[in-house]
Amino acid sequence: MKRNVMLIVVGLTLAVLLAGTGWASSTAATDEIQLTGTVLKGGRLVDDQGQEYQMAKDEGSLALEAQIGQKIEVKGTVLENSDGQKVIKINDYKVIKE
Repeated sequence: MKRNVMLIVVGLTLAVLLAGTGWASSTAATDEIQLTGTVLKGGRLVDDQGQEYQMAKDEGSLALEAQIGQKIEVKGTVLENSDGQKVIKINDYKVIKE
């Protein structure tokens, strides 16, 4: 009986620890980045290296969607969605005059 109780306690402790480390890695803070790129249709942005980002739907990106074809410099946070696509939450931007 004591052995069964001990195994249950150890098992539950391991389950809590493993669940906690998974939660911590998925909620880890990300750093703000700065990149230069071109606004594409559909709320997308492609940087100078060819990496494409989906702009997160918020006030900042809604204003940018009207700037299709414009070269911009953005500061924001990049996350990856469940499909593996990079999503950028734009904190600040400026249109680059060429």
